[in-house]
Amino acid sequence: MFDLVAFIPRAVAQSIPLLFGSTGETITQKSGNLNLGIPGVMYVGAIAGVIGSFLYERACGSAENMNTVLT
Repeated sequence: MFDLVAFIPRAVAQSIPLLFGSTGETITQKSGNLNLGIPGVMYVGAIAGVIGSFLYERACGSAENMNTVLT
């Protein structure tokens, strides 16, 4: 069953990167420049993050080793 109460916080959290991109584009457009490549830049950044995570996991075996560095 669809749980709307659990869906809304996840939807807000996942929309934050799009909000940052659209806010940056709005500010850029107000200054007189038009950058139509913002969605492409966000897609390339997301793909680079996925590839980087994949290569890190492949080299180290798991992300558990990184937890000791971050804490």
